[in-house]
Amino acid sequence: MNRSLIQFIKSKIFLKQLLFAFIGLTIFIFIVIKWLNISTNHNQKIEVPSLEKMGLEEVEKILNELDLNLIVIDSASYNP
Repeated sequence: MNRSLIQFIKSKIFLKQLLFAFIGLTIFIFIVIKWLNISTNHNQKIEVPSLEKMGLEEVEKILNELDLNLIVIDSASYNP
């Protein structure tokens, strides 16, 4: 059994299939990395002002000036 397994691993067919699998995996990883760079808005940042200890009306005014949306999440109904 061991001898036939070693012969199979050394065979041209197995080595060719192993090479094809490696090339295919390399191409797949390259495509995924390029797709992630395009789809994740790489190096784009939005500076958000500190809104701590401000009233809701003041926060809405500041965010409207910066063209940002306000979403209030009530911690009483927070369920991760």
